[in-house]
Amino acid sequence: MFFNENYKLLIQHVQKTGGESLYYSLGKHSPVGSRWLMKYGSHVTYSMLKNQNEQLFNEVKENWFKMSTVRNPWSHAVSRYFHFIDTKRIMKTRKTHSIEMYDNFEFYLEHDYDPQDVMTFNDDNFMVDKWLRLEERDKDWDYLCEINGFGNVELVHHNKTNDRKNYFNYVKPDNYRDMYTNDRSIELVFEKSKKTIENLGYNF
Repeated sequence: MFFNENYKLLIQHVQKTGGESLYYSLGKHSPVGSRWLMKYGSHVTYSMLKNQNEQLFNEVKENWFKMSTVRNPWSHAVSRYFHFIDTKRIMKTRKTHSIEMYDNFEFYLEHDYDPQDVMTFNDDNFMVDKWLRLEERDKDWDYLCEINGFGNVELVHHNKTNDRKNYFNYVKPDNYRDMYTNDRSIELVFEKSKKTIENLGYNF
């Protein structure tokens, strides 16, 4: 989670939703005395925050403005897959299955994909006042600049999955839909991300 104690602002960073670019850019432009800080790790649920520091959790709940990053679930699943098969990561992040079995996007979706709902709607303590949608990154960045008093400054794109080598030497497609070769793979994401889809109006 990213905290700005001066303005009482919080951004919950869901994996692979552009949050690192926001944090990097916010830190780059924030003046002294109004710094954005990461606390308790980058990808933290509100229940995790409550367990770590219930006093801060209650303060955030009552008095802070709370934002959460999000993206189209089908796009998110593709980004998570390429993150998962990263050459340096797959040896550590795979579970009980052999690496070769992940040479299959549908297999990953069924067995290892963790949707955004895990950090948001499936968390009993989840709170949000504003969604920061990856699809509306420029507009949301302008909003963050306004509430932080930055003026017109650049959003720096950081930690892009496309820049990394992966175990199977796949090329991440420009259009996430190209990864979905049958109805079952589309349905797997729908079933795991149902709350995000229904609440935020996403479609394939």
